[in-house]
Amino acid sequence: FFFGIHWPSRSWPGMPSRSLQSDLALCVWIPQFALRCEIERRPDLEAQPVGLLHPDDGHRLLEVSARARRFGVRPGHTVSQAIGLCASMVVLESDPVWYDERFASLLLALYHVSPVIESAELGKVFVGVDGLERLLGRPEQVIGTVIARLNGRAGGDTVRPTPPLAPRLG
Repeated sequence: FFFGIHWPSRSWPGMPSRSLQSDLALCVWIPQFALRCEIERRPDLEAQPVGLLHPDDGHRLLEVSARARRFGVRPGHTVSQAIGLCASMVVLESDPVWYDERFASLLLALYHVSPVIESAELGKVFVGVDGLERLLGRPEQVIGTVIARLNGRAGGDTVRPTPPLAPRLG
């Protein structure tokens, strides 16, 4: 998981102008979002080499787990190439509806931190943080609040946790 602060000089290219804008934004990026959603649904796959089929081309892989990468499997490989490199690999069909539902849940959790959120792509969101330092403290505390929200811990609110989506800091 990657967090970063972004200071746009103007609106992002390709993003619509909205009445709610921010000069200071936190980027929440969850690489391999779709694969993480599948592992959330099937935790038994955590320790296995896994490949996720591309939704538009059911013969090619969209995302692969770190364990599959160790065998040389890469996104874009065909299923036969992947199985040739890693015979024990589990290949899953994509479920874009499930990923959209999980992403909507993520956006809702972030909306409870700031009303200014911009979705860049599946798994990447910019959160406007202007003024939050007055409410939450230093930037580290703002990031901590975002992490807590993603983990489903926020004040007295009950938020559905997103285990594989929640940041692991090391």
